[in-house]
Amino acid sequence: MNGIDVIGVSDLSQAVGFLSDELPIEPAVVDLSEVFAVGGKYDVDFSDVRGQESAKRALTIAAAGTIT
Repeated sequence: MNGIDVIGVSDLSQAVGFLSDELPIEPAVVDLSEVFAVGGKYDVDFSDVRGQESAKRALTIAAAGTIT
């Protein structure tokens, strides 16, 4: 993503220091391809669950935030 600086802080005092221009923090370099590759791998998914179709549908709808 171009044009977005990611500034990581470990606590609120660092955030306040950065926002008040008292603490310089360099933007972090984020490789989105790597983030999505690592975050998109799951050990377990719904294909491992047998039955409970209504519960799986409710969880899917809740995760998506919409009803189709």
